[in-house]
Amino acid sequence: MKTYTVAECARDILSKERIIILVHSSPDGDCVGSAAALASVLASLGKSVRIVCPHILPERLAFICEELSEEVLCFGRPVEEDFGADLIMSTDVASPELLGKIRELYEDKIELCIDHHMINTVSAGAIWRDASASACGELILELCDEMSRIANAQLLTRTVADKLYAAISSDSGTFKYGNTTAKTLLYASRLKSVGADSERISRLLFDTKTLAQFRLAGLVIPKTEFLLDGKLSYCLLLDEELALCGATKEDCDGLTQIFREVDTVELSIFAKQHIDSVTGENCVKMSLRSKNDVNCAKICEAFGGGGHIKAAGCTIRGVDCEKARELIVEKATEEIRN
Repeated sequence: MKTYTVAECARDILSKERIIILVHSSPDGDCVGSAAALASVLASLGKSVRIVCPHILPERLAFICEELSEEVLCFGRPVEEDFGADLIMSTDVASPELLGKIRELYEDKIELCIDHHMINTVSAGAIWRDASASACGELILELCDEMSRIANAQLLTRTVADKLYAAISSDSGTFKYGNTTAKTLLYASRLKSVGADSERISRLLFDTKTLAQFRLAGLVIPKTEFLLDGKLSYCLLLDEELALCGATKEDCDGLTQIFREVDTVELSIFAKQHIDSVTGENCVKMSLRSKNDVNCAKICEAFGGGGHIKAAGCTIRGVDCEKARELIVEKATEEIRN
């Protein structure tokens, strides 16, 4: 696998006409904002683009894609058979497992991977990765600048700036997480100067919740376990409990963060159980958030997942919920004690 620079990425992408951008399952603000911004830039250059995701676009993130046509947004649906892509790339995808049900279709066809995670196990023809970036959105801004230089055109519009601001503010937790760097703030300032509506974006991303989310919080808080003298929190949400609250999987966003706010907690694990619709396997998706020095990515890597030091995820398959809990708690305990 080749290691690309931003210039090589830009030249490669600009040489193609029909491009598929793969994003990860359970899409978040960074993967949606990064892909949507890149799609907008490429569309302005006359390219045909499809953003492909195994899951539907969460309603709370739909505003990021407002200006893109429905045919571009292949969230939870296949690309038309005659699209004929001449470049298949991924953005913000740290591992092939994160491609979910489209993994088998695309895993061996990815020609370019753009990512910012500390650990990346995607097999691609070429990769451009910068783990110092708070979000993939930072890399797409740099890519936009490089394509603007090559194409001799101003590609960073207000619309693109909105999408990138959403991406960067999402993964940096409105610039309060430890991954926020001086460069992150400079990039946010630049996007704001181009016209990014920071107030609206922050309200929709962080200050708007569904009634179902409040019901879920009320359900999961009493059943949360606190282990290792309160250093580790663990909570499992079953499929039937999700239905009981009239909630969807996207309503679970942010629940992991609740328990990290407890003063003694060093690592918070929020687990969601579901049955794989294809294999029939029991699956437990683990979302990890930490404080200080506990490495979430290292824990999740042991189960085929990945992410950042303080925020990562994985899915444990083929075992019951109690065994999945035992496995993740054992690994988490080891990391906390180390």
